[in-house]
Amino acid sequence: VSSLTALPSNPFKVLTSSSSPLTYSVAFAHDDASLSHVGTGLHNVPLARLDAMYLTLKANTVTIQEVIRIIGPFPNVLNTLYGRTTVEGDDVVFTINSVIDGTGKELVGEEDRIVTCNIVYGSENVVVMETGEKGEGKYLIFVKEEDLDGQLYEKNLGEEKKNKI
Repeated sequence: VSSLTALPSNPFKVLTSSSSPLTYSVAFAHDDASLSHVGTGLHNVPLARLDAMYLTLKANTVTIQEVIRIIGPFPNVLNTLYGRTTVEGDDVVFTINSVIDGTGKELVGEEDRIVTCNIVYGSENVVVMETGEKGEGKYLIFVKEEDLDGQLYEKNLGEEKKNKI
């Protein structure tokens, strides 16, 4: 991972302020804590597994979508987090101000959730962020996602569900 810093990358501020959405899917996570650092952590409940996580950056906003698979004859669940992005040096700060759970209900907290990650590398194709203390090695690697709607459709989620009930 340390050799990534030598590669040419876009300043993350440019990526977060893009007027067209940049969507990434998680390709690698160091552990569950890394995923929970950015997401809801609801995949840690019994009989639930994280199936996919998507990160969308556009005009200083962030959308994080988690697809959680419930073991058994239950449908997948889509949790969506909305917020703002700011870049402070090598860190990106996500200020999450809205969470929509799998039932479509908005979960309201008393205050915004602040998530800080160190950006190791960022481009239109790949984002590598460190979720723990700097140098701890708890990485999340996101790769460009070309067809988010198609991915959600295949998981029976999104606007157009594959198996309508």
